[in-house]
Amino acid sequence: MNNCFLGYKEMMKNGFRLGRNQRFRLVEGVLYDMVNDPELVAEMKAAYEKFWDESRPLMINDGVPLAKEKPYHIEYKAQKASKGIPDWEEPSL
Repeated sequence: MNNCFLGYKEMMKNGFRLGRNQRFRLVEGVLYDMVNDPELVAEMKAAYEKFWDESRPLMINDGVPLAKEKPYHIEYKAQKASKGIPDWEEPSL
């Protein structure tokens, strides 16, 4: 099975490069063998767990129900009803 992940199309093309399948990880041009390098696997798993342990408390909106109507939509409708939505004009730089 060859499940490959390549980063965001053009944005990532010339920046951070990552490719992977079940066995290998290609990061910034360096190929890692995940089967024959158990120390790297352990290091990556530990880093992943540390990331989630540090990130999870920051996810304050997790589990909060979404609003039935979005504030942006309310403001847009109010502006459209009162004075309309002007055509976009390209700013002069």
